This record gives sequence, structure tokens and C-alpha cells, in this order.
Amino acid sequence: MDGLFPPTIDGTAYLEITHRCNFSCKHCYAECPKQSEMSFEQAKKVAKVLKVYHFKKVIISGGEPLLVPHLAKTIDLLKKDFKVVLVTNGTLVGEKRIDFKKLDGVYISFDGPSEKEYKALRGKEGFQVVQDNIKWLVKQGVKVSVGIIVSKYNLNNIEQLIQQSKALNVEQINITVIQPFGRALKNKDLLLSPETYLSVIPKLCRIKGVHFESMFCYPKQLMNDSNEVSNLSLFDKYVSGCAAGKKFIYIHPEGYVTPCGYATADMKLLKLTGNIFEQDLKDIYKSPLFQFFLNRSWESVSGKCKGCDYSVICKGGCPLRSLYLSGDPQVPDPWCTNKPEQKEYLRSGVSIKNFEKVEVVI
Repeated sequence: MDGLFPPTIDGTAYLEITHRCNFSCKHCYAECPKQSEMSFEQAKKVAKVLKVYHFKKVIISGGEPLLVPHLAKTIDLLKKDFKVVLVTNGTLVGEKRIDFKKLDGVYISFDGPSEKEYKALRGKEGFQVVQDNIKWLVKQGVKVSVGIIVSKYNLNNIEQLIQQSKALNVEQINITVIQPFGRALKNKDLLLSPETYLSVIPKLCRIKGVHFESMFCYPKQLMNDSNEVSNLSLFDKYVSGCAAGKKFIYIHPEGYVTPCGYATADMKLLKLTGNIFEQDLKDIYKSPLFQFFLNRSWESVSGKCKGCDYSVICKGGCPLRSLYLSGDPQVPDPWCTNKPEQKEYLRSGVSIKNFEKVEVVI
């Protein structure tokens, strides 16, 4: 694999340009707000490195990127060599002098379906402002995608929220759940049990035009002996499942590079990687953290995963969930309720189309 990395297969880098934020959300994996922020000179250095290693796309995230004074200048810089997407909570869109039409897309967190649910998760109101700003961006011709987080606050209203999103004429709707990372580990009452989360999937499966993250109810078309999986090349099998390090990287405001953004608030994990301001990116790929993710395959799974009919695609689920919930990144994902030894797998009518993520904003 040495000849293939870097860059990542999709050539995508998430640039966490700041950890400042105008919110202090209960579920924030980066535990924002913090004071860490990348200067324009540092952003220029990152852009130079990414160009050298033939990256194709930069996704500017945070924190809240719209708080960065040099954001417009950084977007102009990056647009010279990359496709650029902005990830934002959407509340400041109408207040900042940014030419959003220069971007290849804007990804906005869309919680609700009312101010009550929004405030419960994010600590203050903003739902209506976000909704109005999405409408304004779409009217300007900007390609907008939304991210919906399933939580205990909106679990019973998730279908309504999806329909509200569709009414905004957004390009794509992505659904995930609150993950046990960062601040969510301190607010574990927010986390849905695997059983609760999996119980809502049948509802989601009936709704067309959404993409699910962190799923375990794989459709039959993705079984190891299915035509879809059997016909994949060895390389395609390798890059399926968890995409950390293989399809994208994250760059911390202070320069740390990680395979997965969920590692960004964990100093123990950051010490296992490298810093783009101090090291060559190719050397960072040789760090322990990257090597763990890059060497992860269906052959490295353990426990019940070894006999699972979905091991090629799933590869044991999320290793960081295993780390934080079970204390060991090598054990099967604790959210998985499948019992492969009895050949018992969750069946809830999920379609393979829900796994075909097309980044329309690009």
C-alpha cells in the first residue's frame, strides 16, 4: 500500500480551521468551543502540502468556520487548486460577508423539527434562523446538503424533520446518531441504545432520498458472498466500510493530522499521529494511529466478527466506538446486535441505495 498513500483515495481533507464556536453543543465530538484556530499563513502551508500530494477536495469545518476572520481569503486560496465545501451550523450565514457561490457546496447541521428540540441539543435557539439561511442559500443557487442527528430529543419526530429538509430543496440529506465521542461521553444520557437506534431504522428505510451513517443493518446485497461484494476488486473491498485514513483525513487547527475526526479531542490519540506544520505528510501516514486504520481489513477483525457474513464490508464497525465504550479498539463494535454464530442478523428492509453515498454538492 506504500505506493498508494498519500493521498487518500478520494483526495479529501477536512480542514478544522478553528475550534472556536458560537455554540457549546452537548454532543460535540471536538468539545468546542476552544481557542485553537489556524492562521491564514498556516492555512497557506496546509494548502501547499495538500497540493503536493494531489488532494482534490478540502472540506472546511470547525468549530464554526464562519467565525474565522480570514475565511473568505482562505476560500479564495483553496479554490485555486481544490474543490471546497464549507461545514457550518448555519446560524451565521446571513451575518458574514462570504461569497457562498464560490463554494462547491455548503453542509449545514439541521436539528429540529422545532426550536424545542434544537435548543435541547445545542443549548440555545437557532432552528428558524438555520432554516431561513438554508432557504436563502438555495435561492442564491448554492448547493446545500444537510446533516440530521438522531437524538433522544427528536427520535419521535425524525420523519417530520426529514420532510422539512426535503421541503427546503437541499441536494442531500445525511442521517447519523450522536456518537460516543468528545463531549457526548460526558452526556451519555444523550446516547441512544443500539436497540433504540436500530428500532427507528425501519421508519427511515421507508423514506427515499436519505443516506444513513453508522448503520449495522446491512442489506443482503452486501453479504460476503453477494454478487455486489464478490465482484469488487481487492482494492475496493479494502476501502469499503470505515473510510478513516483511506478516503479522507482530518487536520486539527493546531496541525495534528488524524484519520478520523472523532479522534480530534483525544490528546492520547493525537500523540499517536503527527503534525503537518512539523512533519512531512507521508511520514504522518506511517504513524501508529494511521497504521492502525490503514491496516484494518476483514482479515483483522476479532471475536464474533470473524464468522460474520458481512465482515468484508463492515470490518468490525467503528474502532473508536469500541475503544470508548469497551476499552479496546480491536473488539467488535458494541453497537452491533447481530449474532453471526447463530446466523441471526437484523432485517429491517434497508435498501442498498441508502449506502450509496453520492456527494452531490461536488
